[in-house]
Amino acid sequence: MKPMLVRILCTIFLGTFSLTQVFSQANYKSGYLVTAQGDSLRGELNDQEWERTPRKINFRQAGVVKTYEVGEISRFGVDGGDHYVKMTVSRSTRPVEMNRLLDDFQDTTITEPVLLRVVADGAWKLYALYMEKPIFYVQAGEAAPEELVYILRQQPNSLNFTTFNTFRDQLKALQLREGGTADVSKTLERLRYREPDLALYFRSHNGQTSDKSTSTRWKINSKFYVGTGVNFNRFKMEGVFFGRNGMDLKGSVSPTFQAGVDLSAGRNRQRLVLRLEVGASQSRATHHSEIPKSLTNTAKRIDYDLRYFSIEPGIQILYNFLVYERQKYYLGVSTTYNVSQYKTNRMTVEEPDWDRTTVTDPYLDMEKSWGGFSFRGGAILTDRFDVGARIAFRGNLVRMNQVNFKPRPVALLVNYRF
Repeated sequence: MKPMLVRILCTIFLGTFSLTQVFSQANYKSGYLVTAQGDSLRGELNDQEWERTPRKINFRQAGVVKTYEVGEISRFGVDGGDHYVKMTVSRSTRPVEMNRLLDDFQDTTITEPVLLRVVADGAWKLYALYMEKPIFYVQAGEAAPEELVYILRQQPNSLNFTTFNTFRDQLKALQLREGGTADVSKTLERLRYREPDLALYFRSHNGQTSDKSTSTRWKINSKFYVGTGVNFNRFKMEGVFFGRNGMDLKGSVSPTFQAGVDLSAGRNRQRLVLRLEVGASQSRATHHSEIPKSLTNTAKRIDYDLRYFSIEPGIQILYNFLVYERQKYYLGVSTTYNVSQYKTNRMTVEEPDWDRTTVTDPYLDMEKSWGGFSFRGGAILTDRFDVGARIAFRGNLVRMNQVNFKPRPVALLVNYRF
């Protein structure tokens, strides 16, 4: 890669990174905080709609921001949003995803004070903890919270797995203890270890017809990003030019930049993501050839130069096929609608024998807009950096039946998410 291009890309990336620091403002909302000493405070909380259980929060009063650690908090909540309670609980660290069970992992139990998010309130309380994995706790009455156990275990000498839905037996025992019947307990047979399913079951048990716990309202999560990258421009051109079939085009390497938003339902470790993106890039294709003199034609030197700038809004569907605590790996497809402006579309033909040069600009009748699709894959690291690659298949750029001119760019991309 040329040194000048490296400097351009570094400048673009540093610029977009700086912009994210300007626009990724804190999200302060009205709320409350009860300290470990029992003091009740009203103010504003920096609500990050945490995917993973927070270890500390920022609380603002009269314009002054203070950071509270877990040990300094008894409970806190956002008006119309999430509510957290500090409790000392035990949690297992054994993974519950197949891909992580195939790697080395720790199977231990940790007991410590954590901030549990209130998912459902009432006679039975449901709490959520997202750390190494999602864990849910039930608290019946004044009893201590109890982890709802879900285990995925690999069978010996096999790639098959066995699922143990122990949490169903735990809830059934609680239900029978309170005078429930076996028929009622049949509703547990298909209960899944997922927050929306458990929340619905708990609300039903508590006799709630509506969602009184605001933290269980499932809304669309959004994650904005900006980024840059490198386009390796490739072109395929078919047709008859100067008595020859096709024209060999030399591509170029050029910067590209993009911005967009990832949309997903739910709160944590979503597999399916809808991405809306607008990209901008410039491309160049060149051709040089020489036709020797013949009995019927003079010798010719042929040069073609095409340069254009494109704006590319598009929709992508991504699937996170591997999900770890600090990274996700995804594959996806996208469709784009490209709007292009052509800076150069020039054909130059030199005929030395006649000392004649013919310049045709524009040479081809180019499309101003055209569609395409692409395949992409990549990784999201620490929920901040998205590193990926894309291969695109664009439509025909030329409005001529006898000519096919199709870009096939490959791009390496880096996005910063905020």
